[in-house]
Amino acid sequence: MQNGKSICSELQLVGAGAVGATGSSGPTSISSDHEPSSLEPVGEFVLKPTVTTMILDRQGPHVSTLVQKMKQITRFFHNRHAVSGFVQFWVLFRLMWTKIIRNRTVLWIQLIHHIACGIFIDPREVKLVKKECFNRWYGLFPYYLALTLSRLPVQLFLNIVFTMLVYWLSGLPPEFFRYSLFALVGIIVSLCAEGFGLMIGATFNVMNGSAIGPLTIAPFLGLAIYGFDFAPQIPVIMQWLMRVSFIRGGVVSVVLVVFGYNRARLECNEMYCHFDDPKVLLHYVRIDNTTLLFELGILVSMTLFYRLVCYLSLRRRFYK
Repeated sequence: MQNGKSICSELQLVGAGAVGATGSSGPTSISSDHEPSSLEPVGEFVLKPTVTTMILDRQGPHVSTLVQKMKQITRFFHNRHAVSGFVQFWVLFRLMWTKIIRNRTVLWIQLIHHIACGIFIDPREVKLVKKECFNRWYGLFPYYLALTLSRLPVQLFLNIVFTMLVYWLSGLPPEFFRYSLFALVGIIVSLCAEGFGLMIGATFNVMNGSAIGPLTIAPFLGLAIYGFDFAPQIPVIMQWLMRVSFIRGGVVSVVLVVFGYNRARLECNEMYCHFDDPKVLLHYVRIDNTTLLFELGILVSMTLFYRLVCYLSLRRRFYK
């Protein structure tokens, strides 16, 4: 009762100020001379701003009654958030947009990156190589071999740096053998993805390649995560179809590296953890019957196949 009287006194004081403001042309004055109560901190930081806003925002010819004000306060305490979802979205959107605008360094890096990709990475290299091969400056096979091997050092270095950061930030076991396999999987997947992109670019022209590339990679992304939650019910034809996606092979290889090779039980603070044993997780997703060597063999085969198709496509375009 004492808390209820305190809330009512808060409402009466604010309501009297609001009525006085609507009935006179003078400046608004709200009296706050009242005895302190046990709800003083709440009234100071929560109730006063809320009630004042609800009353002053609705000033007009008819001021809300005390019952309506109590309903508004009850509704305020029963809601999980003080404002609507749209207001939350708008405030967060403006906050994030302000952070993006103020971070000038990242903006310049992104701008230069996109401009450089559009200017320097274009189909003019194919025309130049075709002309030089036609003039017999060099053959296509030495050029393609040099193109493939010249990119390896930078790609290996960048993959090692990336996998090292991901492995450390993910909290994986500090084991050199496990990290080496993790980095090896990342390197092979990146080489396979590069070969796939070169195959698309060499087989099709710019217009068709820009459309066929995303249309081809989209099913690969879908097949990469298909069936992990209902692995025993996957049909046989889908199991063979998932083998076409090199991304699926990369995901399975990473899971085998992270949860395989006699990894210790995972930390769990609950009374019962069904997946604290990595072997149970591998059996649940039905990849305990495969090996990392088999998955890496498939990825290497795909990489060689993509590179071979890329070479044959370039040869067809140069010597047709």
